[in-house]
Amino acid sequence: MFADDTFSLKSGTNLTDLINETNAEINKMAVWFRANKLAVNITKTKYMIFKMKGKTIPNDLPELIYNANEPGEPIVDIHITKLERYHDNHPTKDCRAYKLLGIYLDEHLSLDAHTTHIVNKLTRSLYCIKQAKHIIPAKGLKSLYFALIHSHLSYCTSIMNCTSQKNKNRIAKVQKKAIRVITNSSFNAHTGPLFINHSILPFEMLIQQAQLLFMHSIEYNYAPPSFDDTWTKNNAHDPTINLRNANDYTLIHPRTETFKKSTLYALPYAWNELSPYIK
Repeated sequence: MFADDTFSLKSGTNLTDLINETNAEINKMAVWFRANKLAVNITKTKYMIFKMKGKTIPNDLPELIYNANEPGEPIVDIHITKLERYHDNHPTKDCRAYKLLGIYLDEHLSLDAHTTHIVNKLTRSLYCIKQAKHIIPAKGLKSLYFALIHSHLSYCTSIMNCTSQKNKNRIAKVQKKAIRVITNSSFNAHTGPLFINHSILPFEMLIQQAQLLFMHSIEYNYAPPSFDDTWTKNNAHDPTINLRNANDYTLIHPRTETFKKSTLYALPYAWNELSPYIK
């Protein structure tokens, strides 16, 4: 029997202390795995340090290790393995981004690797649609679009607001090619009317739709309980004050453009901007 992947996340302000604390937590996990006779694939056990671009990782940091020895017992070297780190400059391409539930995460959370993954999938799907456009009617081509193109665009779409505009444009470019193919339009046809006529949302609007749908679940209390205290409304700070925007979500003052793209800011901002009628 095989278990699903195990993923853990830990944060801290001092990297050395963080690694030491992580080693202690890994040791607890490793001992638990041994006690329950669960084999861990050490070759696939790696770690990643999330950091801002431009920040360097010191060379004198403690090593992150997988230690399955029980505390207080004699040390057995075979139970200790040094773990490999995912990072942008890793000589192996597969160790530059980590795949978590279909999303490729790099150490800067730029989603560059994930964008490349999506574009490659969309390009292969677009080739299939091109091959079929001469034998399948327009209705069938639209069904193919939703099966082969839209299915990738609509997966975890809300987080794609965090990536750069360049990455969004790369994905949108393939989507525009697809809409031209299924409508049998010229290669340089303006796609705006095509999206409207066929009731298909462009990628930028798919991101906005995903954000609003998630905030709808927050507003009407059917989101997972872990999000209960993520955002608060203006009237929660002082109910005695009658504010014009009392029912809007409180926004943290953004210091950088990067923070404006984050889900913590972008999702409540999109909801606040929505008309009350649609809400």
